[in-house]
Amino acid sequence: IILKMQTGCSFRQAFAHVMNTSDSFTQQKLNRILDIVAFAQKLDSKSQAPFISALIADFRIIDTQHHLAIKLLRSTSKRLKMENDFTRKSGQATRQLRIQSLILTGLYIITAIYMINRYGFKPLIGLLALSISIFLMGILWIFFIGRNTQWKV
Repeated sequence: IILKMQTGCSFRQAFAHVMNTSDSFTQQKLNRILDIVAFAQKLDSKSQAPFISALIADFRIIDTQHHLAIKLLRSTSKRLKMENDFTRKSGQATRQLRIQSLILTGLYIITAIYMINRYGFKPLIGLLALSISIFLMGILWIFFIGRNTQWKV
């Protein structure tokens, strides 16, 4: 869109060109966005993802502010790239956390088996019960509650 606008096309012409060169699924999504931007349709904020709502809001400003359109598109592009990078990096971090917790689970099981073989089960029952309950709370938090944690950009 930015390149087309630099050659002298308007925002809507550049958007239409990008839309026409896209695959059919993307064309449908872009056409819906263009309709909302061009005809100032109201957004149903509950049915739209926050990402789409923010993108449409940016496109509406770009469509009305012709003299700042390229600058605004560049800043929107930078913001989208930053969000994409952050999402990718946070996904890598959570994946590493889960792998590390699986390795620690294996080490915990091996250590528990060693302790039971070395000292017997009866003397360690209270300590094992406490240890297993704390360990399971941590594992449950990592795998279930931690998954729903929303990262802010």
